[in-house]
Amino acid sequence: MENKYIERYIYAVTKRLPLKMQGDVAKELRANIDDMLGTDNPTDDQVKEVLQKLGHPRKLAASYLGEGHYVVAPEYYADYISTLKLVGIIFLIVSLVTGFISAVTLAADQDIWQAVEILVDELFSDIWTKALLAFALVTIGFWIYGEAQKKHQPKAWELKDLPELPKPNTLKIKKGGTIAELIIATSLGLAFVVLLQFGLPYFDQDVVNTFLPFFYFSIALDIAVGSLQLIFGEWRWPVVGVYTFSKLYSVFLAYFFLYSPFLNATWVGEQAVLAGGTYEEVSAGIEMGLHVLFAVIAVATIIELVQLWVRVIKAQLAGK
Repeated sequence: MENKYIERYIYAVTKRLPLKMQGDVAKELRANIDDMLGTDNPTDDQVKEVLQKLGHPRKLAASYLGEGHYVVAPEYYADYISTLKLVGIIFLIVSLVTGFISAVTLAADQDIWQAVEILVDELFSDIWTKALLAFALVTIGFWIYGEAQKKHQPKAWELKDLPELPKPNTLKIKKGGTIAELIIATSLGLAFVVLLQFGLPYFDQDVVNTFLPFFYFSIALDIAVGSLQLIFGEWRWPVVGVYTFSKLYSVFLAYFFLYSPFLNATWVGEQAVLAGGTYEEVSAGIEMGLHVLFAVIAVATIIELVQLWVRVIKAQLAGK
């Protein structure tokens, strides 16, 4: 028999178990529930009575993991791991941002290469300390919560508290890839802004400074998009919309920056002398290179977004 509360209950139990156990436990639970109901057409009240007898999904999942002494109780272990991952990512990003701010302060009077050295040192010198702090805080928090729950009568749970089943017509977002992209995008974005802010000999600093707030916003947008992807875990339309906006924003920012006079005219003249050509010839060559660079960025972004939208629409249509 199939009942939405039964399926949600089974899902609430099995999602807290190792992947290799989930299939067998689901079959066993479904058979036990069918036997306890004793009818092919149970009412919601009958289903509720049987599921209440089986107990809270968290505790039932813990019973499959065995008994023992734990810092984090088995019924909270799955939630603990999920929280640890999320807090770890937040701490890492906070570490990168605070390290960047510290580097900017310390390197204010340094040349570009000293500034880069300070940036790397500030970003990564205490990253392990931050990681251990995140681990300790989450672990201690769950231990305190678990100990407190032992002294109180557990709150009666209701069928409405069961999580919704994952929708089959949505694309999943791989957390590992999202985390890697988030860390890399934040690190490279901050490093790029440092190079712009402290100046390179071939940049016109006055022009570059006008773009710095837009690059800061781009980094913040990447962090927001990555956070949404981790929270939802699937390509829902709000996530697709924000992701699309962030990619288009990057394309427009690249266009306005690459087609601005961000290159130092004196430096361009020096390159013309070194190349044995005229200023106009070197400028034309650089301009052509920037045209190609922007074309690559724009085409790659459009292809990526089209592929994403096609996949999401196909998944939605397949679920109807």
